[in-house]
Amino acid sequence: MTGLLPFESSVPDPAPASAMTKALTQVEAHADLTWLEHAYQVLRRLAQEQQELTTDDLWSALRAEDARVVTHDMRAVGPVVRRAARDGLIAPTDRIQQSVIGGGRWTTRIWRSCGYPPSTF
Repeated sequence: MTGLLPFESSVPDPAPASAMTKALTQVEAHADLTWLEHAYQVLRRLAQEQQELTTDDLWSALRAEDARVVTHDMRAVGPVVRRAARDGLIAPTDRIQQSVIGGGRWTTRIWRSCGYPPSTF
């Protein structure tokens, strides 16, 4: 006996993860490919320079460059971070913080660089 009611389950509901994957895939499909690659390279550089980073750090670095290529949707940073994690550049921590974007209405995950110091990339 598990102690769970018949409608409860000890298995996490896959729906939220599935919805997130679908949303990220849709955003990526509509994002400018040049911007996605540029943002990835900036994230790669940040991962070499910092032990930890957030998407706020990535946005700050992108804005500082006066980039000519922009994205129509700020959520396009999600696929960039997902690719960097899949490529082993960064790994999620269990910590989040208030995002500076949007006046702190959102939270952002803190990511650990897997390539700090830079000699490992």
